[in-house]
Amino acid sequence: GTKLPTKINKYIKIPIISWLLGIFSASLTQSSSAINSIISGLRDKELIEEKTSFFAVAGSNIGTTITAYFAVMQNVSLASFCSSLIFFATLILLLIKNKNLIKISTIIVGFSLIFISFGLISKSIPNIVQLLDLSFLTNTNPFIPFIVSLVITAICQSSSLITVIIVTFSKLNILPLTNALFMIMATNIGTCSTVFLSAIGKSKKGLKVAIFNLAFNLIGFLVIITLYNFNILKHFYSINVSDDTKIAIFHTLFNMISCMTICPFLSIYYKRKYKNSAEKISAISS
Repeated sequence: GTKLPTKINKYIKIPIISWLLGIFSASLTQSSSAINSIISGLRDKELIEEKTSFFAVAGSNIGTTITAYFAVMQNVSLASFCSSLIFFATLILLLIKNKNLIKISTIIVGFSLIFISFGLISKSIPNIVQLLDLSFLTNTNPFIPFIVSLVITAICQSSSLITVIIVTFSKLNILPLTNALFMIMATNIGTCSTVFLSAIGKSKKGLKVAIFNLAFNLIGFLVIITLYNFNILKHFYSINVSDDTKIAIFHTLFNMISCMTICPFLSIYYKRKYKNSAEKISAISS
C-alpha cells in the first residue's frame, strides 16, 4: 500500500537511512528476496525514488547475511532459549487482547520459528547425507558446487535455506571451506531470480531494481574471484575461528565488498544527475 512509504519517504531519501532500513528489514524477515521484491513494487508505483531503492537493495543484501550467524548459533544455548520463546508468545496471543502485546508476540513467534526451523534442518541433514552421494561437492573444482548452489537457490527461491544447509555441511566436515565460500556467493546470485519474477509485468522502474540487485551481487563475485585468483583470499582462511563461523563472516564480507564497490559510484552518479537537473531548470527559468 501507500501508507508506510508516504510516512517514511521523506526520511529514506537520505542514502544512509535507506541503506540501514534495507539492513534492518532483511535482518528482521530473513529474506532479502522478499524485501527486494517489495522495493521493486514500491519503485514501480513511484512511491520511492530510484536512488532510495538502490541503496535499500544494497542494505537488504547485507541484512540477510545474519541468517548464517543464526545457523552457527545452533551450537549455543541462546538458540534453544530463542526457540522456547514461542511458547510464551503463543500464550499471550491466545489469552491477552492488548493490540500492542499481540504485535510484539507475533514478532517473537516469527523470530522463534526461525531458530526452530534452523534446528530441524541441522538435525535432519545428517540423515539425508547418508542417502546421497555428495562427492561432486567435495572433490571437484569449486565452480561446480558454485553452479549447483546457484541453480538450487534459484529453484528454491530462498538463499537463507541454502545458507543454513551450507553451514550445516561445514559443521559435519562434508564441504571444504573453499567450496562452501563459492556456494555462498552462488546463493546471493541465485536468489536474484525471485526479484526478477516479481518484476514481471512491472514497468522499467521496477525492473531496474531487479537488474541492480543482480549487478550488486555480480560485482561482489568478480571482486572475490579476483582476490581468489591472486591468492589474496587465502589470508581469510587463517582467521582463528571454526569453518562455519568463517562462512558466516565471509557472507557478510562478500556483501560489504559489493556495497563498498558500488555505493560510492551511485552517490557520485546521483549528485551529478541532480546537479545537471538543477542547472537545466535554472536555464529554463532564466
